[in-house]
Amino acid sequence: MTRVFVDSEFWGRLNNPQGPVELCDPTGRTVGYLYPAPAPLDVGSSKVVSPFSEEELLRREQEPGGRPLEEILRDFSKL
Repeated sequence: MTRVFVDSEFWGRLNNPQGPVELCDPTGRTVGYLYPAPAPLDVGSSKVVSPFSEEELLRREQEPGGRPLEEILRDFSKL
């Protein structure tokens, strides 16, 4: 991936996009699209709340089950 640094003037023209932005050359031809990076999750704050209680997570951790990856891949190769 090519990395391009934009100056503050260009960034100001983007106006902190909340969604995809179409980038065009001076003739109006589309040269690409900008998809803003999502904000990182702040797991240490109260903004992120698990829908599962600590007890439920512990219960699921103890639950037996699952299959080895090798077995799953073998099943996929049969499709």
